[in-house]
Amino acid sequence: MKILVSLVLIFAGSVTALAQFGNSDQGYMRLVNSSENFRRATSDLANRTGQDLLRGFGKQRAEIETAFLAQQLDASANLFSEMVRSRRSMNELRDAAAVLNQLMSRAPGISPYFNLWMNARSALNEVDRDLSSGNQGGGNFPDNRPALGTMFWRGNVDDRIWIIVRGREFEVRTVSGQSLGSGNARFTSPMPNRNVELTAIKRQGRGDVRVIQQPSRFNNWEGIIEVFDSGSGARNYEIDIVWR
Repeated sequence: MKILVSLVLIFAGSVTALAQFGNSDQGYMRLVNSSENFRRATSDLANRTGQDLLRGFGKQRAEIETAFLAQQLDASANLFSEMVRSRRSMNELRDAAAVLNQLMSRAPGISPYFNLWMNARSALNEVDRDLSSGNQGGGNFPDNRPALGTMFWRGNVDDRIWIIVRGREFEVRTVSGQSLGSGNARFTSPMPNRNVELTAIKRQGRGDVRVIQQPSRFNNWEGIIEVFDSGSGARNYEIDIVWR
């Protein structure tokens, strides 16, 4: 009887986990695949930085920090992949992804391993998108749910920047390319210190704009929006950052 009850509980947990992906196994398998892609990307990064660190002597502090961060990120990616495969709740997975994004936010802007870091960043973005496609609290938010607040940002971008938002403050961090200042921002209200979902809407600009970190207690309620302008020269951007 105890064995039967245990099997029923395990089955019920699996059904609940699948229900969070719209009662379809496709959403869950997408998350399995994206978490595995992220694990492979961090493994490549950790292996390369670790091997280079162990070759020779006289390494700089930045090289050591990069190698240690890559190892920490790789171990965390492996743990996250196991959480996905064991079908943990969406709330747990989103909290875990927030920790991964916090680690990734410490990635060096200039590095001989830039492509490997960007591969890991892109893979984590896929994980975030797959998590966002799942339900929250048993049901998807409707597209027309009211906004709690908005930040409008205008500025110039040459290659890649991060717009970091917390409360009523923002910071523009140049990841690559020429630093062109922080631009201008206008808030309708402060972003609250609680779980909200950020959406970035590009009004003007030729490149890609996407949310790469949702605010959570693990990252001190900071949201990060990445702007990537792949063309030559700088371009002006206008972006609405909305939280719901």
